[in-house]
Amino acid sequence: MKPRIFIQEFASGGGLLDDSLDPKLLVEGFGMLRVLLSNFQRLGYNPITTLDKRLSFLTSFLPTKGIIQVATAQEFIEKGLEAVKQCDYFLIIAPGSAGILSSLVQNYQQTQALSLNSSPQAISFTSNKLKMYKLCSQYQVSYPQTYAIYPNGSYEEIAVPKQGLVERNWPELLQQKRLNYPLILKPNDGVACEGLTLCSTLEQLKKNIREFFEQNPARILLLQEFIPGDNLSVSAIIHEKKCEILSINKQLVSLKSDRSEYLGGISNISHPLATKINHVCKMIVSKLPGVNGFIGLDFIATKKPRDKNKIYLLELNPRVTTPFCGLLAPQNQPITPFFAGGNKRKKPLPREQSTRNPCYFSKIMVRRSSKWTTKKYPQLLTNPGIITPPLDFEKNTGSIAFIRGLGKTAEQAKQAFDKNCRELVK
Repeated sequence: MKPRIFIQEFASGGGLLDDSLDPKLLVEGFGMLRVLLSNFQRLGYNPITTLDKRLSFLTSFLPTKGIIQVATAQEFIEKGLEAVKQCDYFLIIAPGSAGILSSLVQNYQQTQALSLNSSPQAISFTSNKLKMYKLCSQYQVSYPQTYAIYPNGSYEEIAVPKQGLVERNWPELLQQKRLNYPLILKPNDGVACEGLTLCSTLEQLKKNIREFFEQNPARILLLQEFIPGDNLSVSAIIHEKKCEILSINKQLVSLKSDRSEYLGGISNISHPLATKINHVCKMIVSKLPGVNGFIGLDFIATKKPRDKNKIYLLELNPRVTTPFCGLLAPQNQPITPFFAGGNKRKKPLPREQSTRNPCYFSKIMVRRSSKWTTKKYPQLLTNPGIITPPLDFEKNTGSIAFIRGLGKTAEQAKQAFDKNCRELVK
């Protein structure tokens, strides 16, 4: 009998049933769900998942018969728990913010199924960027100059760990001459580019800070120096504090003063600082008990002359991240994770080492004026370049799709991506 694994992705699996559907979020979330289901099916598992009932038209794109449709937020929790009880393993993809991922993992740990996620405690710690930066300062890991701005108006300089909370108003901080524009603002517990803005003037900075606290009166906001360089991420597997680097990835990010956006990236690239990046990743993970399974780490490799060959840690994501949509492409061999679980399983399952090709992946807009229609869904099922087909939930807008292309080099991967985009609308 095949081992059963429950794989749940928050956005497409029913976690947003109390909210309207956002195609920009869904194409990534659904894409990660789809590639994980396929990956574990190829490894000989029987995958089971939940799906938001509003997305029932996408069931044919999921490579499993074990699809549980949920219609309410309560069903998302209850049916998910019942499904986990029938499985041997579970793997959850959800935001670390607001305790969403840690709560789901803790809930499913009530069962006998073995968790392939990090522990709830590790998820809570790594989802808090302030705690991560303070950990970095203890082990000489570089991170951007950072100030934490609190809802009560005070601020803390994280670059000086022993300084502690400064009982002054944050407007005084903005007048300091050592702050050089542009500057980055982002939530302490944010994911992807949620709430991230690039501020080029004092007026923009004040406006964005005030608007953030008006909408998020209980959250902490981070003010950081902007570091020009390569936006990179690392995809890795962790087991008992041992870190296996799967891929270094380039990130495609649009930074704006009002709303920034993660567009996609290129997985499995070559980088001149690969050795240093790998060393830092493994050292950080060794200091984080409870971090297990698939994770992603974000870095900046600087281009500043005075900081040449320096890397800065931005955050650690204790879960499957979007670049796995490239790593788990059907042209590559499937990946078996290291299994967490303490005494239940002390050794990782065996995994064949293989060469993985670079993959260019990105969200694209498919305009209504194009030749695309939902009638083309069936012919997209066999195209490995279509991660998520075009989704559209609002009138008078275009559709959003998630596309990839593989090649022996990053340039060839981009060419394959462009070809798949043309195929979609022809």
